[in-house]
Amino acid sequence: MASHLKNKIHIIKIGNKSFVFDINSATSIELDDFALKLFNSYANKIRKKKSIEKALNGCKDEEIKNTLRAINSLVDNKILFADDSYTNYKRAVKFSPRSMVLHVAHTCNLNCKYCYADAGSYGSKYKLMSKKTAQDAVDFLIDRSKHWKNLYINFYGGEPLLMFDLIKHLVAYAKKRAKAAGKSLSFGMSTNATLFNKEVLNFVDKNKFSLVLSFDGPKDINDRMRPFADGRGTYDTIVKNIRKIDKLKKCKYAVRATFTRENPHIYRITKHLVELGFKAISVEPCQLKRDSNLYIRKQDLKKVFLEYDKVAEYFISSLLKGKYFDFHPFSLFIRRLRNAQKHIIPCGAGHGVISIDPVGNIYPCHRLPGNRKYKIGDIYKGINNKRTTSKFCSIWVGSKNSCKNCWAKYLCGGGCQEIGIYYYDNISKSDPIACAMIKHRIKLSMMICAVLAEKNEKLLDKYFLEGNCA
Repeated sequence: MASHLKNKIHIIKIGNKSFVFDINSATSIELDDFALKLFNSYANKIRKKKSIEKALNGCKDEEIKNTLRAINSLVDNKILFADDSYTNYKRAVKFSPRSMVLHVAHTCNLNCKYCYADAGSYGSKYKLMSKKTAQDAVDFLIDRSKHWKNLYINFYGGEPLLMFDLIKHLVAYAKKRAKAAGKSLSFGMSTNATLFNKEVLNFVDKNKFSLVLSFDGPKDINDRMRPFADGRGTYDTIVKNIRKIDKLKKCKYAVRATFTRENPHIYRITKHLVELGFKAISVEPCQLKRDSNLYIRKQDLKKVFLEYDKVAEYFISSLLKGKYFDFHPFSLFIRRLRNAQKHIIPCGAGHGVISIDPVGNIYPCHRLPGNRKYKIGDIYKGINNKRTTSKFCSIWVGSKNSCKNCWAKYLCGGGCQEIGIYYYDNISKSDPIACAMIKHRIKLSMMICAVLAEKNEKLLDKYFLEGNCA
């Protein structure tokens, strides 16, 4: 394809499928071998209306003419060779938090091998949030949320359930404050799922919590990677608690597993989690320094891709058998493709989302506490690191040199900004290993869409159409 078209069109081959992907409309079109050859031959002409009409008039082969007409219709409807609607875009949002990650405990009862938070301490002395700091943090969110009416608080750690009494108090306090301010609040928690008891379960169910459970699936993997602080395995405790959580009526939950170079068994982990009854699953790479034995290296990507390939086949097979489970990020990217959604940022870090450490310091991301350079203020004096806040409020996929010419930019949104900080101390940089994994998962999502469209398109509407997602 001509070089001047590469910023508009990307050809993707995955499995036995071929796609023309329009970068600016974030739309993928499956083409068979004949249509793809024709598209490549006529790419320059397709872009120019007069040239393609001339080609059609001089063509006697009906199959070629019909294929070219179909392609040209996509061009006319600005699905292929679409213009970039963000050509002159400059992002400048104002700091206005609507979501808060509350680090109630910088300590943990586990000793996970790959913990980016240094066993929950975030590189400092273990800290627990006081009742006063917690209440002041809630006040800060409600007072600074401006026009936002629906607010969200996520309890985080370390292990937040070590501070269950504080959480109970704070939920009641936050509800009362929100009601007085004319706002609504919802709650979530990221937990290792080892500290659930009857009181905790009743509480999270009554208050309609959204839970993210950290759990690595098969017993041999989980107990090796996620032991208790004294070295005992956690698998049996977690599985027992999962059975209890599954009986809750109002509480939603998902599981997040982590794979490493030592255990790149994404398919085995996923299958085990599905067999345990999980309906919302994410299996993500660890984030560790490059010299760690667990860090995923470039030479490991082939193995990682094969694992994701197996998960994709399992995902398709399960759907066709009527056994749906949400697998992130396949489900995410399928919805974006199915609903023609473009994304220019990966998350709301630093403007819509803030993170509060146990003493009230404010950071733009839940992974940044302890990194003083990226502290943007505190709940008492407000935001005083204007430079860092400005970066988070202005960055978008088109402002990142590593992203602006990438074919996947409007599906990905630019990737995790904290990863750029972690590896390069630069919010604007992307990590090539992370990018490679994202691109492969997007390609597999296209393939899943195509297979389901062939075999049972109703499944795409049922599970992935906006407003009708499971």
